Amino acid sequence: MRVNPCIAALSLSLVSSMAAAQKAGDTVVNVGGLYINNQNSSSKPLHTDLGVSLLTQTTLLPQHFDSPGTNLKVGNAVTPLLTVTHFFTDHIAVTSVAGLPPRFDIYGSGTVTTPGVLGAAVPPVVLDKSGNNPLASVLQWSPTMIFQYYFREPNATFRPYLGAGVSYNFFTHVKLNDNFTRDLKNTGGYLAFISTGSNATTVQAKATASFRPVINGGLNIAFDDKWSGNIGVTYLPLKTDSIITVKDKNGDTVLTSTARLNIPAIATNVTIGYKF
Repeated sequence: MRVNPCIAALSLSLVSSMAAAQKAGDTVVNVGGLYINNQNSSSKPLHTDLGVSLLTQTTLLPQHFDSPGTNLKVGNAVTPLLTVTHFFTDHIAVTSVAGLPPRFDIYGSGTVTTPGVLGAAVPPVVLDKSGNNPLASVLQWSPTMIFQYYFREPNATFRPYLGAGVSYNFFTHVKLNDNFTRDLKNTGGYLAFISTGSNATTVQAKATASFRPVINGGLNIAFDDKWSGNIGVTYLPLKTDSIITVKDKNGDTVLTSTARLNIPAIATNVTIGYKF
């Protein structure tokens, strides 16, 4: 059977048009899930600063000290993911990353023991004591912008991509383990009693914010002209300071414990996208 060349050309044109899933000027919204692996996270030994008191002024207790052998790690998490990608050219795009913040558990190991002449009298804080872990939980917010390069042509079904960008990371809803808080109050209460005559204390915790680089890569799969799938991996070398402060009944600082965390997070996402 002889096929009309004009009809064949028109059919080929329509197929090519439908396969052009993501091209210059398109905006694609993806939703799905994100798995964040923090198994290589670690921290420097915890550093403690004691408030000014009779004990520190007479050097019976040091005002600053580190605790060798202590370490913090961050657990893994799964969270919903939302991304918006705009194609400025057929190959260059910018992706904004949002979604619900993941909740991470923070685990500790080692013991904080106060040195000095009277250090043995100060109750130690055993981070990995039964019932203390996870020491805390926290919500991580990471609004991110990534510049990406998509390989192959817009009408390709499979398009790998590479990207780099920046992420602003901050933390909210820091919640300490009740048992861990009780241990901190026991230690802080001993120090507070020297200055105030009362062992009543309060405990506060926070984590510092920072801008960090982001590197990612993945594969986009075109189902038709509107719908697509995306599989990607992102590397975020996160750094933050975990800071715990114990205050006496007057609101004066009794002790501050700081740990610098290094969190080389590897995040894997699977999403479904729709082109507008």
